[in-house]
Amino acid sequence: VTQIEQHEQAWAVFPLIRLRPEQVIGSMLQASSVQTIDQNSHLFVRALRFLRENGYINEFGDPGDAELEEHAQTIPQALLQMNGQLANELTDTNAFTAVGRIANMSSTPDKVLENCFLACLTRRPTEAEQAHFVPQLNQPDESAADDVMQDLYWALFNSPEFSWNH
Repeated sequence: VTQIEQHEQAWAVFPLIRLRPEQVIGSMLQASSVQTIDQNSHLFVRALRFLRENGYINEFGDPGDAELEEHAQTIPQALLQMNGQLANELTDTNAFTAVGRIANMSSTPDKVLENCFLACLTRRPTEAEQAHFVPQLNQPDESAADDVMQDLYWALFNSPEFSWNH
């Protein structure tokens, strides 16, 4: 018995599966909020989430039988996730999004990066990721730092790690 077979038998290895559109948008909406969005959230927050989810799912479409295929996402779907209005709204650096609140509340660029990774990918950045992003987050100009934050969150939203279940 090979090592991979042992892992499979012990349920230690799982196949990569692309998240369904409602799972992706749910993850995006939660990652863009510093508070949990659930049944105890304010009615306005829940209504906004409902409208955003429905709009995204209607634009994205249902993958149907192609859901389990390795490359089930179409080009328009990928463009919607990367360049859609919702992605732009959720990565905006204002006082109502996690991006803006992380930028304002984190004490150092290292903490900014760590909090972004924890909010989006539920893990801390690797040393290589820190070496790449921290110098970019050290911007003396506040608007340039906001642009870097928005780009970082956008990149995390569009990473395979964000939209694939593993």
